[in-house]
Formats: sequence, structure tokens, C-alpha cells
Amino acid sequence: MAKKLDAFQLRGLQQILGLNTTFINRANTNAKVHEEASRIAYPSTQDNRRVQRFSEFHSKRKAKLMGHNLRTDRDDPLRQISFQPDSAYRVPCGKKRVGKPRQNWIHQTTKYVYETVLGHWAYNEEDAQDDRILNCARDRKF
Repeated sequence: MAKKLDAFQLRGLQQILGLNTTFINRANTNAKVHEEASRIAYPSTQDNRRVQRFSEFHSKRKAKLMGHNLRTDRDDPLRQISFQPDSAYRVPCGKKRVGKPRQNWIHQTTKYVYETVLGHWAYNEEDAQDDRILNCARDRKF
């Protein structure tokens, strides 16, 4: 779904900037479209900001929400339904269903935090049952 949203964003930027697709003009690569959009959106040469892919922006916002939830009191209703008390472990949701396990926002965000903030290359949910994410959230790293 993230790739579809990124492709939609790229098509929109191409239309706004008046650029042809890569099929017509090979010089209009994805990187060039993002660079041109960043140059127009942030014209100051000292401004280091750039136009982000939507999936990147969305992942950062989910991580920020997760950090906010981990820092709240244990009496907060959102924390109670998301995490076990005084930890970053997911609340067990009962019996597992048959088939491929569903991945909820906590799973996806934990994977993102492990790969970007903690710098782990391979994410495994069994290995994620430690307090590194809770400590990073308390240190406001995300």
C-alpha cells in the first residue's frame, strides 16, 4: 500500500511540475522529480528540507505516536489497549486466528523503529521483546 501511495504522490508531483513521465522522457527520474519539487517548495539555499515520500512521512508520524503512547501514564486508555504496563510489549489479543498473522500498526511501527532508530538490519518480533524501544521513547529519540 505504501508503494501505491508513493506512486500516486509521484504522479501528482509530475503533473504539478509539468514534467513528462519517465516513459516519455528518461531524464525525469523519481529522484529528479523529488529534487525539483524540493527546490520549488524550499527555495532558500540554506534550507536543507526536502519533499519526503509519503510512506517515509507516514512511518515517522506513526513512530512519533508510538513514542507518545509509550511515554504516557499507565492509566492512559490508549496505552492500556496498546501496550502492557511499564513495557513496550503488545497486549495479547487472545487466540490466534488461522492463516497468516495480521500485522497491526504496533508491529509495523516497531519494525520501523528497530530498523531506523536502533539500526538493526533484520527485525524479528521474538527478538523485539526487550526494553530498548521503551528506553528510546523515554529518551525522546522518536
